[in-house]
Amino acid sequence: MYDSEDDFGVGVAPKRAFFSSANGGASRHLVVNGSSERMAVKVKCSNNRLFRISPVFTILDPGCAQRLQIVRDPGSPGTDKVILLYTRTTGRNARDAFEQSDKSQHGRLLIALIAHEGEEKPNEAEDNRNKDMQRKRGSAGRSENGQNSRTYRGPTRPTDQRLTQLPMIGQCDTANNKG
Repeated sequence: MYDSEDDFGVGVAPKRAFFSSANGGASRHLVVNGSSERMAVKVKCSNNRLFRISPVFTILDPGCAQRLQIVRDPGSPGTDKVILLYTRTTGRNARDAFEQSDKSQHGRLLIALIAHEGEEKPNEAEDNRNKDMQRKRGSAGRSENGQNSRTYRGPTRPTDQRLTQLPMIGQCDTANNKG
């Protein structure tokens, strides 16, 4: 079994999703095939009672991406996970690709699903307090010309760089992406 996304060149971003346990919510993720081979992807969840995921099966052509939507219903707080299994295929049906493939050859990616109490993300309340403090201080965090001194330095991981170099989702063949 493969645990590294570099084995097949398949990646997912972001790798965590935060939800309110009281309200539920939705999260969108991008699954990317950065390899030179066609991949079949199957999505599994540790808690199908609270989560709905779409699509469950998909085919990713080389250099293409697929949006993944995760919806959580209201329920008790806790941590769950989504497992993305993927394997090389030459076929056009992802479900058949998994039925015919050897399980030891499946790659795996994980997405952590974190449901917290309250309506804000755990770090959101702290971020709001920090913004209020900056406003009270005045020009804190700004340079002499009034511009924000924090600059975006670009992707920090190879996965992020690979995501920026791929074609837009609509440019890939999506007609046969259903399993």
